[in-house]
Amino acid sequence: MTAFLKSRVTTPLAVLLAATLARGQTYFVDASGGDDGNLGTSWTDAFETLDKALDTAGSGDTILVAEGGYGPYHAGDGYIELEDELDIHGGFLGGAGGSTSPDGPDGSFLQTQINGFPSATETGPLVRSISNTLATLDGFVIQDGDVDTGDTGSGNGAAFYCTSPDTVVLENITFRDNAAENHGGAVYLSGGGAYDWDEETCELDIFGLELDRCIFYSNTAESGGAVALGDLSQGGGYAACGVEICNGIFFENEATGELSNNDGGGAIYLAKETFMEASNCLIHDNLAEAGGGIFSGPDEADENTVGIIILRHCTIALNDSDADNGAGIHMLASGSDPNCARLEVLNSIVWGNATNASGNYDMFYAGGGIPFTVEASDYGLVSGVDVSAGTNISANPRFINAAAGNFLLDDSPLSPCIDAAEGDYVGLDFADIDEDTLTGEVLPLDLRLTDRDHDFPGVSVLDTVDMGAFEARE
Repeated sequence: MTAFLKSRVTTPLAVLLAATLARGQTYFVDASGGDDGNLGTSWTDAFETLDKALDTAGSGDTILVAEGGYGPYHAGDGYIELEDELDIHGGFLGGAGGSTSPDGPDGSFLQTQINGFPSATETGPLVRSISNTLATLDGFVIQDGDVDTGDTGSGNGAAFYCTSPDTVVLENITFRDNAAENHGGAVYLSGGGAYDWDEETCELDIFGLELDRCIFYSNTAESGGAVALGDLSQGGGYAACGVEICNGIFFENEATGELSNNDGGGAIYLAKETFMEASNCLIHDNLAEAGGGIFSGPDEADENTVGIIILRHCTIALNDSDADNGAGIHMLASGSDPNCARLEVLNSIVWGNATNASGNYDMFYAGGGIPFTVEASDYGLVSGVDVSAGTNISANPRFINAAAGNFLLDDSPLSPCIDAAEGDYVGLDFADIDEDTLTGEVLPLDLRLTDRDHDFPGVSVLDTVDMGAFEARE
């Protein structure tokens, strides 16, 4: 288990209401004190079900949801359907003492749960987003989703199934105990008409999905135990898609498929023409035959192009795979186009993976000329590429207690990762993690929302940022 879980960034109700006045109506939902015969316009006049609020709300509206458990939107259809420019926020105290921020009055975290289906015959993604624009889902626990091949989504994305999004944001979401027969135990993303993939520059005109401050725990699928990007299972060929992940935690997820079918990625799986940039992420104790942490490779039906992975300030540790594979990261790029496939590991720690099998690696690379860049990072066992040059190190990062899920850097004796990263590789605050509305600034905070640029006393170096997801504190 992860001993350290991220802090929650909360937005006061007054701010949420002010932000929506110019957009549309705000509706309130309270499972314990509401009634679907109400108007839903205040906590004391709240709807009882999320179903009613979703039926009532439209584009530009906001839904605030009190703590408690909520089931799927349509039992027959099997999903809660997001709408364009619809914001849904959970974790509030409802009733006459309705909260002014999405937490309890004593600061305790209030859980709003979207639960799985009550019977095995009602399977399907719990939440679905099809070609949505500027939709936000915030402050929920999404759990116990289960999808099979014959269900909506073709067995992909048990908690959240998403195609062709244009800036759909999931934040402060915990995904746990979801299972998909095919891809993306928790989250599945594929592209579509909104995207324009430039094969010369390998750029997308739209990053469709943002995952900000999300936790993925105990999810399973054939590929991408927690998250899967793009595959051929929809029968219409590949479609470019991109995801940005900031301050994410992935642990104890599992991919059950076989490498012979190009399955893998205990935490994350990327197929052709997919793009992922992840910052301040902790990926640990996930399992797959290949890529216990991250797997990128061509689908068995197409071996021309794999995905693009950019990791900044990530800690990837204690993941596992079968022998001769990458337990932390596995990149299979044989026969692929080097123009639109690459891996960049920047200011990160990839160490201590492959603990249950001999002959496997922290990072494994097999491919024909695909760029594999590691800079200002701490690495363990690597196969297929030489990363020993430059500002990299290969040394025990000295986590405080990795076995207990504590991946903070120790200062006694001093971790070699402290003040050892480079400021040029920090990246931008695309998720506005400090909520100052400045997404073009350098990422200011680490995974536990403390200052990223912290000069540790007694370490005399030019740069003052640490490798990995956490910035050490004296």
